[in-house]
Amino acid sequence: DNTAWKKRWCVLDSQGQLQYFTSPGKGYRGSIDIENATFELKEGEAKPGAFTIIPVEDGGRGGFELAAETTELREIWINHFKSLPQESSGQPIAEEDVPPSPIDQSNSELAEAEAEPEPPEPPAPSAEEGLSLDDFDVLRVVGKGAFGKVFLCSKRTGDDAGETYAMKVIEKKLVSKHRKQIAYTITERNIMLEIDHPYIVRLRYAFQNVDKLFFVTDYYNGGALFKHIMLSKKFNVTRARFYAAELVLALGHLHSKDIVYRDMKLENILMDSSGHIALTDFGLSKEHVDNAHKLKTMCGTAEYIAPEILRGERYGFAIDWWSFGILLYEMMNGRTPFRDRNRKVMYHKIQNREPTMPAHFPSSAKSIIDALLRKDSEKRLGANGQDAEEIMIHPYFEPIDWDALYARNVEPPYKPEVSDKSDTKYIQSSLAKKNDDLLHDLQSQPSQNHSANVHWDDFEYAEQEATAGGETPN
Repeated sequence: DNTAWKKRWCVLDSQGQLQYFTSPGKGYRGSIDIENATFELKEGEAKPGAFTIIPVEDGGRGGFELAAETTELREIWINHFKSLPQESSGQPIAEEDVPPSPIDQSNSELAEAEAEPEPPEPPAPSAEEGLSLDDFDVLRVVGKGAFGKVFLCSKRTGDDAGETYAMKVIEKKLVSKHRKQIAYTITERNIMLEIDHPYIVRLRYAFQNVDKLFFVTDYYNGGALFKHIMLSKKFNVTRARFYAAELVLALGHLHSKDIVYRDMKLENILMDSSGHIALTDFGLSKEHVDNAHKLKTMCGTAEYIAPEILRGERYGFAIDWWSFGILLYEMMNGRTPFRDRNRKVMYHKIQNREPTMPAHFPSSAKSIIDALLRKDSEKRLGANGQDAEEIMIHPYFEPIDWDALYARNVEPPYKPEVSDKSDTKYIQSSLAKKNDDLLHDLQSQPSQNHSANVHWDDFEYAEQEATAGGETPN
């Protein structure tokens, strides 16, 4: 390695600029625009924590190479950078040469071409009593986004007292700043409440106080598949097929309920203690979709976006199967097929290039990926009206017993090493250690803007017989 490494002190400011200095607070040398940047791990380097930050406007320089002291610290940095709000994302394709990305449920207002439900008018405050924070012991932070945090908690009351859950806390004042985000939050609640499936995260409770919304779901102590791909670099065919099969069942069920998922990526797939997975994060999902009511919103994550979205065409369920094909390729190869440091080049590849199939991919894997990544959505596998059923009968999935898999009677090929239900081994290390401000974060802090403090009608929910942990289907 002939790279001449120089020690720099970095400060991430509130504008998403990573400023670097020759010494603490002195010797300013420049800054890196983290907003919407991509990150590439540098394996096999003399510096084990090396990685590259590739800003959106890179100018062809190939990005900025940095090195953390350890690979674990590198993971913490990258996950923190990725959790930053992407303020520039969500602009209409027609107004921008390069479509925005990545976009997730915690980003700013998205441009909507299809008819969205109007956000609810601020209702009068309600004195209705129900579930509250007093019913939970909050243990630690396990996730963070632009609109709030996710906490590990334990139920204190009721028949499920002692059970472990994940509690997503959303700041009303932040959601209220983004008109469409109100509708997205309601959609997310409705989907998690209504969908009953072994491989989809289910809502157990929903409640609110004057300035916050609370979603309580099962806690998946195996962490996200993103964590596991970082640990394993890539999955073998058997392991990738197993996760893909459970995702096929999950996506097929959503589609059968006229729901397009729209945010397939490793970070949104959680693993339970037995090694089964579940789809989560429905902030970008869309209900009531059919052939007569297709969508045109620009949303998703850059590397997974379907070509018809980039072309500004109306789209339906087929975009989920494209993203599924990208993810299947990524699981077996360790990176997505059209990834490029230059975002314009990546979008060009998505629309015009065919994926390069690695030699270690079996023929059935090459076949299904090729069928899933057809540029013409009408010719894509799963788009002929049979949806998931067409994918399930592909030779790639021949070893799968679908009835047994749905019943969770198939032994997962990998089991995470966890000690108990509240284990945080697979949670981002920096988050799991930040517990000092837990109570401060959760205390009611009403906004001076009255409209941000209103009561959301029909938001509260309590499942009659909550069973925690994501261990058994309902």
